[in-house]
Amino acid sequence: GRAPTAADIAAGDRIAGMIREADGPVLSEDVGFIIAAGKDVVGNATHLRNLYESGHWNPTGLVSDVQAKRFGIVVLNAELYPAPVLAAVGRFYYIVEQVPLAAATYHIFLPGGDRVESD
Repeated sequence: GRAPTAADIAAGDRIAGMIREADGPVLSEDVGFIIAAGKDVVGNATHLRNLYESGHWNPTGLVSDVQAKRFGIVVLNAELYPAPVLAAVGRFYYIVEQVPLAAATYHIFLPGGDRVESD
């Protein structure tokens, strides 16, 4: 990697600030922001995906939490959660901001209405 630029630091502070201000738990692929914001870490997206894909984890509980909009904010940058979790985020949350940081773009989601599926 490289040392963070002033823009990287500002972007990281922006994301951590949004997480800090969010009501309730946070779902984020990058737990560093959650830790910096002083919130509890929910889980590791990569581990959950690997466990799901190997048949060792059922995402129903996490999907239910997403559907119930229990997370005050969701932060994704690489879509590492298992497909059912990502589908629930896409359906029950809406993207409010995209924050570029280094080589990544972080997508910030807030709870929203259920998206109507068309046939």
